[in-house]
Amino acid sequence: MPLSPNLYQYLMGSLSLVVEANSSTRYMLINTPNTFHTVSPFLVQKLLTSCIGEIQNVKKLRSGDLLVQVDSKQASVISKLTHLGTFPVETSFHTTLNVSRGVLSNPDFIHVTEAEFLEELRDQNVCAARRINIRRDGRLIPTQHVVLTFQTPVLPKSIKAGYINCKLRPYIPNPLRCFKCQRYGHSQQSCRGIDPVCGKCAESGHETNVCPSDTFKCKNCSGPHAASSKSCPTWIFEKEVIAVKIKRNITFPEARQIVKDRTPTVGVSYSSIVQMQPKISNNTSEISSMQLPVSIPLSTLPSKFFTAPTATTSMKNNSPKKSKQPTPGTSKTDIVKNKKKLKPLENSSKKTLDAKHFLKSNTSSESDMELDSSSAYRNVTKSREKPKKPPDKNLHPVCIALQETYLKPADIAKIKRYSLVRKDNENESGRASGGVALLVSHDTPSSVITLHTNLQAVAVRVMFSNLVTICTLYLPPSTSVDERDLNRLVDELPTPFIILGDFNGHSPLWGSKNTNLRLRQIEEFVNTHSLCLLNNGEDTYFHQRSRTFHSLDLALCTPSLAPYFNFRVGVDLRDSDHFPIFLDRVNVGSNDAPRPTRYLFHRADWTNFALRALITRDMVESENLNEVVNLVTKTIISAADDSIPKSGLSFPNNRKPWWNKYCTDTNRDQRRAWNVFRRHPTSANQIAFQRAKSIARWARRKSERGYWIKFVSGINSSVTAKDMWDNVRRACGIYPEKRISCLRKNGQEVRNISDMVDVLAEAFASICSASNYTEPFLTHNNRTERVKLRFQTTKHISYNTDLTIFELHTALSVLKHTSPGPDEVTYSMLQHLSEHSLLNILYMFNRIWKEHVFPDCWKHAFIIPIPKPGKDPQDPLNYRPIALTSCMCKLFERIVNVRLVHILEKNEYISPFQSGFRKSRSTIDNLMSLETDIRVAFLKRNHLVSIFFDIYKAYDRTWRYGIMKNLYDLGFRGNLPIFVQNFLKQRFFRVRMGNTYSNIFCQEEGVPQGSVLSVTLFVLAINPILSVIPQTVQKNLYVDDLHISCYARNMQLIERQLQTAINNIVEWSNKSGFTISAQKTIGIHFCKRPLHLDPELLLSGVPIRFQDNYKFLGIVFDKHLTFLPHIASLRKRCLRSLNILRTLSNTSWGAAAHVCFVFIAALSGL
Repeated sequence: MPLSPNLYQYLMGSLSLVVEANSSTRYMLINTPNTFHTVSPFLVQKLLTSCIGEIQNVKKLRSGDLLVQVDSKQASVISKLTHLGTFPVETSFHTTLNVSRGVLSNPDFIHVTEAEFLEELRDQNVCAARRINIRRDGRLIPTQHVVLTFQTPVLPKSIKAGYINCKLRPYIPNPLRCFKCQRYGHSQQSCRGIDPVCGKCAESGHETNVCPSDTFKCKNCSGPHAASSKSCPTWIFEKEVIAVKIKRNITFPEARQIVKDRTPTVGVSYSSIVQMQPKISNNTSEISSMQLPVSIPLSTLPSKFFTAPTATTSMKNNSPKKSKQPTPGTSKTDIVKNKKKLKPLENSSKKTLDAKHFLKSNTSSESDMELDSSSAYRNVTKSREKPKKPPDKNLHPVCIALQETYLKPADIAKIKRYSLVRKDNENESGRASGGVALLVSHDTPSSVITLHTNLQAVAVRVMFSNLVTICTLYLPPSTSVDERDLNRLVDELPTPFIILGDFNGHSPLWGSKNTNLRLRQIEEFVNTHSLCLLNNGEDTYFHQRSRTFHSLDLALCTPSLAPYFNFRVGVDLRDSDHFPIFLDRVNVGSNDAPRPTRYLFHRADWTNFALRALITRDMVESENLNEVVNLVTKTIISAADDSIPKSGLSFPNNRKPWWNKYCTDTNRDQRRAWNVFRRHPTSANQIAFQRAKSIARWARRKSERGYWIKFVSGINSSVTAKDMWDNVRRACGIYPEKRISCLRKNGQEVRNISDMVDVLAEAFASICSASNYTEPFLTHNNRTERVKLRFQTTKHISYNTDLTIFELHTALSVLKHTSPGPDEVTYSMLQHLSEHSLLNILYMFNRIWKEHVFPDCWKHAFIIPIPKPGKDPQDPLNYRPIALTSCMCKLFERIVNVRLVHILEKNEYISPFQSGFRKSRSTIDNLMSLETDIRVAFLKRNHLVSIFFDIYKAYDRTWRYGIMKNLYDLGFRGNLPIFVQNFLKQRFFRVRMGNTYSNIFCQEEGVPQGSVLSVTLFVLAINPILSVIPQTVQKNLYVDDLHISCYARNMQLIERQLQTAINNIVEWSNKSGFTISAQKTIGIHFCKRPLHLDPELLLSGVPIRFQDNYKFLGIVFDKHLTFLPHIASLRKRCLRSLNILRTLSNTSWGAAAHVCFVFIAALSGL
């Protein structure tokens, strides 16, 4: 954008005023009537030095003028110069090099005028402001983007606008195109052409506005579009040249050469053929997006390995050798990161490379893509062994990132079925040091990106469903890294990109337990470029000397890729000291596995349902209660089948939750318009297609925003970061994969789904088996259960009266939508029954209540196995059983539970030290109690020792007879305890995966999972544990999280008190069926005085392990009560929330300021 005369005059006058106050570089023009072509350069140099001293740089322009780069003081001297020796000269400031333009984007300034910007920011060297407007329906609409012009050659990173610190990004104008010859690089006024060239048909002799042709042809690329099209490859090329020129502050020829080096030959690379390059968003909304070209494609080069060009090495080519085609049947392809010696990894062959089935294997896999990062050549100079095959034959990554390869430029490395791109490094003595490399599968379309950086880094672009840039980076621990080099590296990487590397930085944010000096640099680098950290906190490095684990290897990506990749760390070091890192791509396509049908309640006809689901008195008066319950269930389900549509057995192709019928219709209209235009490419058909395309795009964006606004309006402080990520992934069409790849049983792999459900069911049944009890408890159990508990009574007790319609309505009003049990009756169906039907259901409930019969169908449950995070998914014991029981039974339980809790609380049967699942009680009570005791002990200069107990499989091994014995001892008689007794008897379950069910298994002990009464019954079972703890020991309990503590000045006294309490707890557990885990029971010695030994306490003969900190009910307590470990964990959790905001800000449906504010307020609990 050329400077206007008024702005130029203003700059020339204002620059002379700021040069004294500003010490930045200035660019001056010195011209003479005779030019400097005939003057000796030596004489000019001496004259300049004598006048203004040593100057930074001098360049003679084509016009004969001198361009001088000087500092501000020298610029002030030159501006007053009239003669250079005997030559008369005129001096002036360069019109463009002394200013810089940046874009300020902030919705808070949408109503601020350009004059106000100029007035308020004048002290920050702002000399011009221009708001960017967009044209909609013939009128200009102001945007939040403002172009600011600064009187400094270097654009500042940020400015202070009012009270807001605003970041700036360079302003990249559109390429300058001549309207006469249609070429780029000059204007119409300076065009040397003779005849005008049409911008529509590329023919000479007439203007564009009078073109009679209906066809389009570009003058620059001969493509079927107008010369003004922003999809023209020449426009894209010129646009990137301007971007590189501005960002790197180099000349146009240098920028043009850089872009030319990394632009592929048209028709050769995969990306040029399919034209599927990802688009990058521009700095302003008036500049349309551009396609990022890729560099030299790997497939066109004759070598099977490539060396990234450096200052001392160049590309080396070797003749390729023919290799056999890879065999099919592999598992999955990923991006992997590891530190090990290089080993060839084979990949699977594919017939097609379409977006849907791209690089998928013939066997079952969890994801369709994986990336591996490795430091492959560690110690390769010491041992010249031949590369071995990987131990995992099913691992076939798309790309492998390597660091510390320890290769010299003369070393040759060939990997079967992989292309190698590498950058070697040598130290001062000529030995190999560091080095990086990328291995790319031959089955994957890819291209090399030429990087102009001093860092040890190489990059390629790989074709997944779209183009993704993968960069491997190594930062040596003993070498200082300039932050500007890292910034320039990011500028060279086409978005979206992933950086995998060994950063040698320690920070708790990515799992390290300590910190180092590089921590701040990496964090600043991540925040500056708004990158997302994919690490999940697992250790990636093993230090052999100290036998400690650290996290040095990081995976960074642009926010648009964050929802699509999962981070995991391998368990095998593979002859290295770094664990392999795997980035698994989330499956975005449809799931072919069948799923159970479900009712679509948003399309339900509830009026018809209430009329058809009519429960009569004759139905509920049958003698057999099991038949009554089955008949009522059958009636409700029959009415639901006639009134509520059901989903299909397979997942829909487009599973995005915001997709609706309007999106489908507009998308169909767009396809129709395209087909018409493709057959008859006229101007009218093109306009119709473009209109249909715009309408379809508008419909999708409106639906996306509507869905997101609906979700945002319903969030509160209870929402978690996981809930946020789940909704972000769903909005992107990404759903968690429910299928389990395989299980292990007795060392054998089980892959058949019908066998897998039985294996899981056996594992769940074994957990709650009575054979897991200890020998002392089994002896006590056999003796105690001989006594039969008789709950029958003839007394009138209030909690045994008939259930009322008020209680039924109250229970229905608090129900939320949950998955149904085996009978398929849901809460929504029960809530939409007529009043007459509810009265008859209440009659059925009262019959069950008074006749002491529990229906058999209510004793069965479906178990949905959910893998535990961070655990081996092949172990059946590492799955969390989610039980689905009858909703009608849970409605009954809710009414009974209200009565039971009322009696327990009214008579104070529950210990006041129990805070779990009680009204007006929470974890805050236990946390405040512990903190108060610690602070009191510190004030008294005492020691405080806390023990945090872990009860192993508490819910699954709760002694049922013990629950009934506690109810009996508390005086419960009649209908309520008899209902609880029948509720606990003979519980059965089946494991369900999709539409596959296991055999029926019995749950011998434990409270039923997924039931309303289970929580209250468990609290009742564990309640007596607090009574066995001595009064001199502080204690509190939150459900099954037991904590005891004692403080005194004498450590021996503390040991005696706590050991007595521990022995009593162990003795009680031997009589109650609970098992205290000695390995997971932790102690902390709170004391501000150093050099005090921890106490020695035993749990069942096993010493209790003491730590410096422990996470109790969500808060990390450290031995000095500084809460610094807790703050570190909070900072780590905030990074996950920050990644959500970065991802949202890069979408069209979540980038609004108020949306991001609501998210951060919810995540921070505001």
